Parts: sequence; C-alpha cells; structure tokens
Amino acid sequence: MVDIDIKTTMYDPGVDYVLYEGERLSLDTFGVIEDSKFVNSTWFDFFKRYIVPSVEEHIIFDSIVTKIDYSNEEIKVATSNSIDSASRVIVTVPVKVLQQNMITFVPKLPLRKQNAIDKVSVWGGIKTFIEFSEKFYPALIGFEVNASSGEKLYYDVAYGQVTTQHILGLFAVGNESSPYVELSDDKLIKYILDELDTLFDGKATEHYIKHISQNWNEEPNVHSAYVSNNESWRTVKELGANVDGRLFFAGEAYTDGKDWGSVHAAVYSAKQAVKEIVHS
Repeated sequence: MVDIDIKTTMYDPGVDYVLYEGERLSLDTFGVIEDSKFVNSTWFDFFKRYIVPSVEEHIIFDSIVTKIDYSNEEIKVATSNSIDSASRVIVTVPVKVLQQNMITFVPKLPLRKQNAIDKVSVWGGIKTFIEFSEKFYPALIGFEVNASSGEKLYYDVAYGQVTTQHILGLFAVGNESSPYVELSDDKLIKYILDELDTLFDGKATEHYIKHISQNWNEEPNVHSAYVSNNESWRTVKELGANVDGRLFFAGEAYTDGKDWGSVHAAVYSAKQAVKEIVHS
C-alpha cells in the first residue's frame, strides 16, 4: 500500500462561480460542484512522484515504435532504434497515430478493431496558459457550444496552488478549437485577449504579462487531443479490447466504454490492462 499525501481541494460554492455567456452561474448549476483541484501539485507531479520511480529505469525515450509483429508466440516490437521482444504488449499510442497507419501490425489487426480505429472521431485541441498581473476572472468561464462537436473553457489554473501568480487557462477541443489552432502565436494571443476584454472591460489586455500554448494537432506522434465526447461507447469499448489475449490497449481512447477522454480514464484503462495481463 502506497501512502499518498498529495492534497486536493474543492471549489468554494460560497465564493467561486462560473461566468457563462456573460451570466454569473453557481458551480452546481454548471455541474462542477464536486470537482477537486490539486493543492500545489498537478497530475504530472502525481505520476512523477508515485508511478515513475518504479518504472523509470525501463523507459526508453526518443524511440518511435514503427512495427508490432504478434504473428508468433513472442511479440516483436520494432522501433526507430531497436527490436524488443515480449510475451505481452500494451499499446498506448494516441489513436490518431493508428488512424494514420504510423505503426504496422503483423498480422493486421482484426477487422472489428481496425473498423473502430478508422471510424472513431478524434478531436483536435489546444491549451493556452496566460499570466496576468491581476486576477480579474472567476474560477471558470464557460460558453454555449455544441457539446457534440467540441468544448471550450477558460479556468483558473492557479486555483489551489501556493503561488502569487495569476494564470488563466484555455482548453478548447473539436470545432471549438478551430479559431485558435489556425492562428499564429501573435494572432492567437490577440484573439484571446480580445475575447476576454469583451467579457472583462479590457482588463485582459491591461494586465497581460505572457503566455504559452500547446497545439496538440501539431505535436509529433500525437496529432490530436481526445476522442469525441459524443462517440459511441461501443466503438470506444472495441478500441479498448485486447487482441488475442496478448496485445492490449490503454489510454484515454482505449477504455471499457463507460468513460473516455481524460487522464482519469487513461489511468483506469492502464490499470485494467495490467489486470488482464496478470490473469491471462
């Protein structure tokens, strides 16, 4: 048993609120009343502290998988640098990598699995973090969007952190990310500041310090954000199904179909894959 001492905190419904299309809403109305935030930590810190130490010596960086041959009892995994062997393999690459046929499987994946890979809807996406000299915004800023085609949300990144910095994050996926991912960096921050200035009487431009963005569409060996929230659970479940009891899949897209598209879902799918291997 591992003693985990990372602390979390919940939003304060008596103080915090959501600005939704310019209207002040309660956290309960917006559906985030039970959300928890890390205190002076992140998911990255959690993994670095509790997961990585036990596997770090086995991690090989900058080694891109190009082929997985499971035609024999011993599975061969070919990378840009070597060929490794294993009796069981967990595939965790983003599903967009499989859609682009960046990995060759021998033999080809079963038709049901390949069909699920080909037809699943994968959203593009972007995250931007903007630092301001003053906090003029609430915990969350929401917008009326077509949830079946994308999401867009500004959120207080520094909430729960022990810091004097004021950082607002933008999370946009699917169609809602289009205005952002298509812009150069200079035009992107102008677009964001103009959008926030409209909501907060010019305070965004007045208090802007700096920003950083990550366009997941442009990330090598990623090329996307998450599987669409509106995807069929049956398709997601097929993505998560193992092949021949030897080839397993884990990640935000490869689940049991009950949930997907988040760090939480990815963790649970990895745990399930390991359980299946242990009992195979």
